[in-house]
Amino acid sequence: MSCLSIKGTMKGLIICIEGNTLFENIKSELISRLEASKGFFKEAPFCLYGDQNLPSEQRQALIDLCVDNGMVLDNSIVSAMPKQYSPNNKNTDSQPVTDDNLVINRNIRSGQRIIAKKDLVIVGNVNPGAELIAGGNIIVMGSLRGVAHAGSTGNEFATITAQEMQPTQIRIAGIVACKPDHDTEAPAQTEIAYIKDNKIVIEAFNNTNNIFRGSSRIA
Repeated sequence: MSCLSIKGTMKGLIICIEGNTLFENIKSELISRLEASKGFFKEAPFCLYGDQNLPSEQRQALIDLCVDNGMVLDNSIVSAMPKQYSPNNKNTDSQPVTDDNLVINRNIRSGQRIIAKKDLVIVGNVNPGAELIAGGNIIVMGSLRGVAHAGSTGNEFATITAQEMQPTQIRIAGIVACKPDHDTEAPAQTEIAYIKDNKIVIEAFNNTNNIFRGSSRIA
């Protein structure tokens, strides 16, 4: 059984220590996690949570491990920690629902699920096996290759926009579409998906106009 989990928030990472676990086991698993994700956590703010039973020197040793791997300690992350972040919450790859628009500046890995009550913006790529869910619009400033569900609360006016639209599935409100066909030799272009005539339409996006332009495709 895992003795720690690493959870992402808008402010940084929370390293949650599960229960009364032996320090050597915690240290060993943290080293394993950091080595498996070399470079991914670089310059990421972090804090420890659930470490109240550790002596100060052991706690400092865990902090030093993270800092040596390029991370930056920020204890203020704990004060803003939502209720969803509990050592007993085993869903380590989920982002909690927020009351505001959510902007994430990183790639979304396979197995991760990102949820926003309003609009969701990803500055990075969404890999196959990842899932985005938003009550409003979804914007991916990169390639969208996972699953995206905009208008999850039933908003049929929501849209999905991506610089490279290659999702395994997209959904707007209650309408679902599978991966659209693309000319593999054609250069990638920003596209937008929205509901028209009870179907999801995907077309080239032109942000210089207030209306959508492009050659429409039915997904």
